[in-house]
Order: sequence, then structure tokens, then C-alpha cells
Amino acid sequence: MLWILLFICMIGPETGQGETGQEKKCGPETGQGETGQEKKCGLKIGEENQCKNTLNLTNATTSQSSNHYFNPVNYTSDRAIDGNISTCSNTKGIHKSWWRLDLHGVYNISCISIYNIAKDHTDMKNSKIYIGNSLKDNGTSNKEVCTICEITKTDYNTFKPDVPAVGRYIIVTIPDNKPVILCEVNITATVKESPFVLIKKKMMWEDALYYCRDNYEDLASILDEEAQTLAELEAEKADTGFVWLGLHFTCTLQFWFWVDDHSVQFKHWLNDNENKTADCAMSGAMEKSKGHWVVKSDFDKYNFICAK
Repeated sequence: MLWILLFICMIGPETGQGETGQEKKCGPETGQGETGQEKKCGLKIGEENQCKNTLNLTNATTSQSSNHYFNPVNYTSDRAIDGNISTCSNTKGIHKSWWRLDLHGVYNISCISIYNIAKDHTDMKNSKIYIGNSLKDNGTSNKEVCTICEITKTDYNTFKPDVPAVGRYIIVTIPDNKPVILCEVNITATVKESPFVLIKKKMMWEDALYYCRDNYEDLASILDEEAQTLAELEAEKADTGFVWLGLHFTCTLQFWFWVDDHSVQFKHWLNDNENKTADCAMSGAMEKSKGHWVVKSDFDKYNFICAK
């Protein structure tokens, strides 16, 4: 009986395999998040077909912590999604280097595939992958979904997070003073339908409120970070510098509320002091460019976001 147990331990637990059968190990010594739970990210047998239909990244944008330059080539972040496996993005080898993909939508992300050529410094071992909707700390405040514990060069290495991965941004970081080098990145994901619609009419706040109630559900309420991101995506298409939300101030009772009767728990004010008090006939609007909330007069005319 003892020799059977020894044999099982020598074999070890089943790990994920990539599209070409390359084993993707992710051990607890390098794959632990804040709670100490292991962040495995390999493909299990039979899951290969789940990662074949990749997104068209034509409209996606990229950024990175720095650009490595070697005359005459500037190794910019977009080289990782240009469809050419021989051209790579490359940061400088500085502390906490990162690469980020903006999908310009909120997606349920099931697979991330990385291809690297066989050159110096292209081993991305111990890199971490984060997915979410926040840009705080260059996106590393989002959920860590995977630590890359092994990568095979000159091949697609496909990783499937074992935890739910939903977000607009995908961030790859590397420890120590190493560069992030990515020759091609593919994503398998499905887009989440937005509950909001931008109305490109310029109206005062009360007129916008009744327009939404007559034609949709209500002016938009933002109750969490995901809703904030989806609203930001609508605001980016606006013709005005701000867009109305269903956020209103009662000067009688001195508090903010959402017009669909939700209390204001999640907040995204430009200035924390701005929302303490306000005059009568004041409501909340969202910046087109950054998505922060600001206080505006009800009589200003802006585009607005309705809840569908």
C-alpha cells in the first residue's frame, strides 16, 4: 500500500495543458493572491476548444510602463497585438514593468494566449495577469487571475483563469527589474451587454430625466465599478464634455440619491469634498474624458445616459 501512495505522489496532480499540449504549471509558491489561494491558469484536458475563437483586437488599444528603443526600432505596446509574431512589444528593464490591453468594453474573459520568440529576456516566468475595470496602480489593483509559472518560446501558451475574470483591462506585470516582452497576445472572451444607452441630445437635467422615463427606464444609476465602466464607455461617445446621470441632490435633506431610489454607496467623485453639500437644483454629471462625477446646475444642457 505504501509503494502505491509513493507512486501517486511522484506523478503529482493533473495540471493544465495548452493548445499544443505544453504543460502550464502554476504552483502555490508563485501563484498565490492576497488570500493565499493558488492562482492556477493552465488548460485542462478537453478545454482546448474553448480558446480557439479569439477576439478581433483591431479596436483595442495598448499601453505599457516604458518603451525599449534599439535603433531604429521603438518597441511600442501595440506590437503585441499587430498579428505578427515576429514583432514584439518590449518595456525597459525597470522595477514593476507592466503592459496593458484596453478592450474598450467589459468582457467575460476565458483565455489569454501569449506567444514569445526565442530571444534573450523573453521568458515571462513569474509574470502575473490581472483583469478588471480599474486603472488604479496601473491596473494592478484589479483581481490577480494568474501567475505564469512556465512558458514555452516559439509557441502559443494559453492560460485559462480558474477564477471568474470580467473586465475592460488585461494587465501583464513582471517582478524585479525585468522587461515585459510580448510578441503576440490573443484573447478569448464574450462581451457583456451594456445596460446603458447614450442619448446625443442636449437637455437640462429634468428634461433628460423625463426623456429617459418616457423612452427607456430611467436616467442611469451607477451602483458598482462595473456599471461605472459601462457608463464611461457610453460617455466617451458624447458630443458634450459632461453627460447627465440620475444622480440628484436634495437641498432640504442635504444628501445625494439616485432617482431610481437607490442610495449612493459606490462613489466616483472628481473631488471628495465636492459631494459634501450642494445648492438646490444641482445634479451629478460624468466627465466625458475621465469618467469622474461632478456637480452641475440642473439648467446646464448636456448629453445624457439612460438605463435601458
